[in-house]
Amino acid sequence: GAVPESVFLSALKTVDYVLMDLKHYDRTAHLAGTGMDNSRILNNLQLLRNSGVPFLIRIPVIPGFNDREEDAEGFAKLLQQLGILQVELLPFHQLGQHKYSLLNMDYGYEDKKPLHAEDLKQYRGVFSRYGIDVKV
Repeated sequence: GAVPESVFLSALKTVDYVLMDLKHYDRTAHLAGTGMDNSRILNNLQLLRNSGVPFLIRIPVIPGFNDREEDAEGFAKLLQQLGILQVELLPFHQLGQHKYSLLNMDYGYEDKKPLHAEDLKQYRGVFSRYGIDVKV
């Protein structure tokens, strides 16, 4: 979703289904955590919603970045405003750590413990309160 609108619209013409990740609902937090703000992603999300192409929004829940209950609230409000009533939560894992070492890059999450479905019970409940079907 972080591509220019023209690229996104072109890609939508060639796919049957879209899995799109949202890393943060807040522009400033997204910028701090990823190096870019989320305005392009949110614009493309609206295009996706209006396209008629089936899709699923996924939220990777990352310790210290977007794992607080207030973050779940921010995501839930955003999705509800957009009329998106289904989301999948992806608990944080360490599977990417090896890729960073192969690329000789620092991995800033090596001290973070993986999350499991049971760790997201309260987080998940926030979405349910907003009428959003949530899967982990």
